[in-house]
Amino acid sequence: MSTRKPSALSPLPAPPAVAIRGLLEAFLFAHGEPLPLKELSHAAAMGEGLTQQILEVMAVDYVANPDQGIMLIQNAGCWQLVTKPELAPRLAEILPKQDGYRITTAMLETLALIACRQPVTRADLEMLRGVNCDGILRKLQNLELVSECGRRGRLTLYGTTQRFLHHFGLDTPQDLMNALEV
Repeated sequence: MSTRKPSALSPLPAPPAVAIRGLLEAFLFAHGEPLPLKELSHAAAMGEGLTQQILEVMAVDYVANPDQGIMLIQNAGCWQLVTKPELAPRLAEILPKQDGYRITTAMLETLALIACRQPVTRADLEMLRGVNCDGILRKLQNLELVSECGRRGRLTLYGTTQRFLHHFGLDTPQDLMNALEV
């Protein structure tokens, strides 16, 4: 008898076929945050291709049913259950306000420069904006919208994160560039 502990991604026994969709839905609901396909495939104990197909069918079913209050979206390679946008005004009236974060104009300007020119150094940002960017970069890093992504000599390079893509509803950084071209 082996006493070896299973690794974080060791195979799980496959659930019954009829339960896979419910399992994926429950896993997405309980987690709350966007989940990558690999993690969902592991939870369902099936290949990524089949998991992707099931998730795509689920997404279409949610949209097709006007009585559903949620929908399944995919962006930045991750899947998430979210509230349908048309319900947001009513939910804002009945739910308590949450302490969120506010992205200031200066933060948004810096974030846009990083997103469009990444990887970029702090010196590059300061030259483009004409002001010191230390505080803004720190805030964007604390919000996990920007992270260090390498070095150019002694200078730190910055780029956007997966959270940035999720926050702005993008699949890839290139999606932002494509939207700007329109």
